[in-house]
Amino acid sequence: MKKVFSFVFAVLIGICAFTSCLAEDAYGLYSTVADSVKDATAVEGTYQIKVNFAAGGMSMGMTIDGNMQMIKRSETEADMAMNMQMDMGALGAGTNEMSMYMKDGWQYMNMAGIKTKEEISAASSDTETLDPEVLQKLQNDLISFDKSLIVSSNTTKADGGKKISFELDGQKIYDSLMKFYKENFDEDLDLDDFGGLLNGAEEEDVNFALGNVQYSVFVDKDNVMYAANVVLSIEAGEGYKVDVQIDLSDLGFDSFTEIDFPDDLEDYSEAGDWFDDLDDDIYGDYDFGDDSDLFGNMSF
Repeated sequence: MKKVFSFVFAVLIGICAFTSCLAEDAYGLYSTVADSVKDATAVEGTYQIKVNFAAGGMSMGMTIDGNMQMIKRSETEADMAMNMQMDMGALGAGTNEMSMYMKDGWQYMNMAGIKTKEEISAASSDTETLDPEVLQKLQNDLISFDKSLIVSSNTTKADGGKKISFELDGQKIYDSLMKFYKENFDEDLDLDDFGGLLNGAEEEDVNFALGNVQYSVFVDKDNVMYAANVVLSIEAGEGYKVDVQIDLSDLGFDSFTEIDFPDDLEDYSEAGDWFDDLDDDIYGDYDFGDDSDLFGNMSF
């Protein structure tokens, strides 16, 4: 009996050791992959985000598909092009398309054909901006997450390369984000304070909880990342739950040097002035008088 017990014990020890090796290999491989891309100055890819809202026994979904290119020009400036299509049929809003561009210190938005632009420096002059060093720290923390967050991990073969998978502790992630906010903004942030968004109450403890996060990265035979996947669930109060799945594909790092922007960006109206352009589109050259404004005298 002692021999049987010793054999079983040895097998269990072997399994634990083997599992630990797999976890170590998964994290070690991921760290190598993350280090190779975190300093990239040009990033591109396509994405799909699926969000499902559950409340009061009812469930509604939304899907966002899009693509993105971004080039980091300096510590505080970047060029970007992002296009997305939002299918919100389940929410009664149909399908909407939106494009956003950042170029030479300006932000351009095209929402359902309404094209506006705003100078980024002017847009942020009245608000607290995120210090570049803080932003870089946040980026590094998100890409090269701490090993203590790992609940389990493994590496499997996939499409001639590898799939590196992790289950990450949701509560520890939540605590880390709150700590980051406290250290860098000297404020306490409690997401329970947003309970009013759920039921109209200005302050109510909704027991916000982030479940464990499933995170997978796909690399080719040369350990170059080309896709990633994130699945998470958020519960906020009894009966309220949000499930999110994010799929990134066709990822490229430093694979391009310029973004192909639309030719009509300079024709976009400055934010706040597009109502004036709408006046012209509706009424043409009709003169209402110098003090007349189609929308200025309206109250909503």
